[in-house]
Amino acid sequence: MDLTWFELRSVGMEIGTRLRGYYINNVYRAGPLALVLRLRGPEGRESLLVVHTRRAAWITEKVARIQGMDESSRRLRDHLVRLRIGGASAVKNERIIEIQADPDRRIYMEFFGAGNIVVVYSGIIEAALNSFEGRGRSVIPGAPYELPSPRRMIFEIPADQLISAAAESSRSLDRTLGSKFLAPSKYLEEALWRVGLDPNAPANSERLAEELARMYAELTSGTSLYLYRNDGVLEVSASRLRRLEDLYHISPELYESPSEALDAALRAEITEAASTSTDEGFEERRQLEEEARAQEATSEFRRGTPTRSPRRYTGTLRSWNPRPSPSRARRLRCAIARGGWGRNMRVGAPRRNSWHRRGDGTRGTGGSTLAAHCWQWAAGTPRGTRRSYGGTWTRGTSSSTRR
Repeated sequence: MDLTWFELRSVGMEIGTRLRGYYINNVYRAGPLALVLRLRGPEGRESLLVVHTRRAAWITEKVARIQGMDESSRRLRDHLVRLRIGGASAVKNERIIEIQADPDRRIYMEFFGAGNIVVVYSGIIEAALNSFEGRGRSVIPGAPYELPSPRRMIFEIPADQLISAAAESSRSLDRTLGSKFLAPSKYLEEALWRVGLDPNAPANSERLAEELARMYAELTSGTSLYLYRNDGVLEVSASRLRRLEDLYHISPELYESPSEALDAALRAEITEAASTSTDEGFEERRQLEEEARAQEATSEFRRGTPTRSPRRYTGTLRSWNPRPSPSRARRLRCAIARGGWGRNMRVGAPRRNSWHRRGDGTRGTGGSTLAAHCWQWAAGTPRGTRRSYGGTWTRGTSSSTRR
């Protein structure tokens, strides 16, 4: 799927119309590919602006999954919050949406490369999601903001120049025009399909220039978007693509609202990226657990206490020293426990509202320690239960009952 200026033009006009007068109330991450701007209107109405940093931005009412903010996102949020939106539009022939905020502030959302969100005040960059310095263009806070070098789109080229450019090269027609002009591949292929020209063969025809002029009028006449599906999202277009319809034997879905079309096409991509990043965190945690268990099998406690198995301890709790040796295994166990049972607890400190079994078979309150919790967590005790040596007890206050 390849989004162009024509699709961003439609959604930029919708953002400028629907969100005029709204101010940015908060900014948060919705996975590695998306930021969500929460906006509040003059009458207290709330709306969300989802920014897929590599694709597009759109308005939605569906709450996205919130994830942790990195340092660059926090700095950007500090400059975005409380800004009031005065209008929005897509930069001509570029994959950039410009949002007018305060009288001298602009928010540029760049949807190419790694993607970027840049806050500019009086032409000077205040903050950027991704700062970089390159040969032709740099985005650094404190430096002037410059748009990419403009290129002429193929739809704006006069017919005689288009024909002469195609005649000068022996390469295929689509490669020749794509190298000399800004030519979106899906629309160039559609124009060649409509006039019956082979894009892989050298050709020269005035019919192509005429068809491109008709397509440009069609692409800029409205704001509706077409969504094509074929075992997933195939393409989003500002006009009907007869080539896709004939090749795949499919019909498009027409969306009067560009935001609804982009939400239907891209939300699954954002959700999948967010779940993948979460799975990576779970995988890291699982590796820590396995490493802790492996070292548990060879660790030995001080003061002559017996060696413990990573799954079962056969001694009595009275004879067990709750302070293990300062080994990596203990540090790993406690790091794992901080995600669940041992949150904000010190090693060896009594845990409030918890209890353990004494060696004589009775139970008492306040006797368990974080070290015990760490060991039980690494040994696979389910969250919400407490394992004592001789029975399984439900976590709770001192009035908890035995299962």
